[in-house]
Amino acid sequence: MADIKTHLRELGVAVGINLLSSGMGEKINTLTPPVFYKICCAVLGSDSVGTLKSDFNENSFDKNENDILKNSFSLAKVIVEKFKITNKDRIEWCGRSTQKGSPTDLIVGVYTFSLKEESFILENMGLYKYLSLMTGKSFDRGTHIFERFSPKEYQALFSFVWTNLIRSKKNFIYKGETYVSKITFTNSTVNLSYKDSTIYDVSKLPLDEKLSIVDFDNITTSKTREKVFSKWIKANMEGRGDYLAIKKTVSELAAATLVDYVKKNLDKTYSGLKRFLRVHDEAYYYAKSTANGVGIFKVPSSKDFAKVFMVDDVSWGVPESQVNIYTKIRNKKTGEILGLRNELRFSHGQFNGTPEAKMYYDRDGRLETIYERIA
Repeated sequence: MADIKTHLRELGVAVGINLLSSGMGEKINTLTPPVFYKICCAVLGSDSVGTLKSDFNENSFDKNENDILKNSFSLAKVIVEKFKITNKDRIEWCGRSTQKGSPTDLIVGVYTFSLKEESFILENMGLYKYLSLMTGKSFDRGTHIFERFSPKEYQALFSFVWTNLIRSKKNFIYKGETYVSKITFTNSTVNLSYKDSTIYDVSKLPLDEKLSIVDFDNITTSKTREKVFSKWIKANMEGRGDYLAIKKTVSELAAATLVDYVKKNLDKTYSGLKRFLRVHDEAYYYAKSTANGVGIFKVPSSKDFAKVFMVDDVSWGVPESQVNIYTKIRNKKTGEILGLRNELRFSHGQFNGTPEAKMYYDRDGRLETIYERIA
């Protein structure tokens, strides 16, 4: 459930529209929480907002709440003026009843609005999700960039690290705040051990330079990979130029192969991107109001999606040794481009699990960059 600040922001727009369209805009700056709630019930119906009464029983709004309402009223003013709203237009708040995935927060007359102070489309996604979005194909969760796109080189990187470890035959100890990790050797095994107040975990690996990454994964646990093996790598390998050079080569090949695959298999209907870009069956307006100003943008309907948006380019880069995939999405009507960047990296230690594909805006981008600006 949304918190009271979200409710206040959305309800503030509804109340502001009602007062401004009824010629009572002067009341906006004098509202107390009980009066605000009373107007909400009158305009939106007590069934819609009735259970929120306890949230509006203070004598006055605090500074943070007043700032929220100030932004909401600014947005309400622009909506009334731009869409020529009158007091005959019905206002419906959907903030508490919106089905999962729907963008609708407020319906005013025939217009549908999604009310956000900040757009948010970034995801801590896996590579499988990115590939599915871009190609329209179905990829399994856990799709691994290096195992799929540069498997021989990935094995070579692991072998380089593993050989350095076993040839050193030096015991290793790492003390975390709540745990202790150790690497010890016998005549035939390398022992990775992790111990905290409740867990004692040991992975016994063969003292074999030909150990495969597959066997390493099968024998070790997430604890001994993250808290033991990756700690050894950080302490002994990450400052070495030869290790970083091999790692960079693996990343560059994987990135180039991945981008080539995406370009050859790109879904030209871009159907997978609809959800990601918050496009739904019906067109709606995305509206935001912050201290920096008001913005209202039209989001096209699902049926018009391919007429409006296209993937302009997919490219890659490897700053230092980390894979970055860059995706540019263009609005064909406005020519505006939204740059997205996926960082593919291990989030819980080198060689531990599947690298994530965290999505970020490229530079200072925002989702509304590629929407049609209305106000």
